[in-house]
Amino acid sequence: MQLPQIEDYPKGYPQFSSLISSHESFFVARRFLNVRARLLLLKQNRVVALESKLHKIDRDEERPLFLGSSQRDQNHDRAQVVAELDKALEDLDKFLLRSRQISELEQADPRAVTNLQNWVNGTGSIARAESRFLNYPPEELLSTSPRDESAMIGLENNVAENLLRVRDYFFPSYSPKVSRDSAHIYIPTRSSAAFISRALMTPIIVVMLLAPVILCSYLNNTSSRLFAVGGATVFFVAMISGGTRMKSQELIIAGATPYCFPLRIFGLARVKE
Repeated sequence: MQLPQIEDYPKGYPQFSSLISSHESFFVARRFLNVRARLLLLKQNRVVALESKLHKIDRDEERPLFLGSSQRDQNHDRAQVVAELDKALEDLDKFLLRSRQISELEQADPRAVTNLQNWVNGTGSIARAESRFLNYPPEELLSTSPRDESAMIGLENNVAENLLRVRDYFFPSYSPKVSRDSAHIYIPTRSSAAFISRALMTPIIVVMLLAPVILCSYLNNTSSRLFAVGGATVFFVAMISGGTRMKSQELIIAGATPYCFPLRIFGLARVKE
């Protein structure tokens, strides 16, 4: 059974939601950073106000016995403030955890945002006020889908663009399965782009690993070889740290690879000599 295309749905939100569901990168939303900051301040101020109120009740307590035993404390005002504090802190804690989860979500893919903008502007079936969130800066937009390392994303985007040009040149009448509107929207197919990108990335990594070995084979003295290996290691780590989002310990392990590999080879060569 063939799934309906986007244009088979009624115009407006039915088509818009069908478009968004067609690819995981289209699940784009605003972070509402300003609103979240405002709510955080208000919730925090609520806790501070209740804390001050509790301290005042404690200072004005006429029966010190109530302060020395919570079981014998019959001050209803204090009990009420403590209960309100518990609810206010619980609300603040939940908000902090939610905000942390939102902050950990990936930034929206610029290509996906551009696709959605092109579709909205091209069809005109969504109210401007309700599609305005797509015009916010990248740091304000998030994506619910996980993204690969940034180096692979950039390479995949370039490959996808070239595949699109090739498709338009050789198959100008091509119509994607998801949508017939190829003028305003491009539904990326990650399988082919990802396969080609990883195929291109493999020889690059191999060359980067073997470069210090090849270079050291032309050098005679140890200091020159160490300098070559050190330079290659710095370059390798810089490429990885700039192109991916690896943690520090992962960078240390990755950086040791181009350093140990040539040293081991030339160490064994010297032993045999």
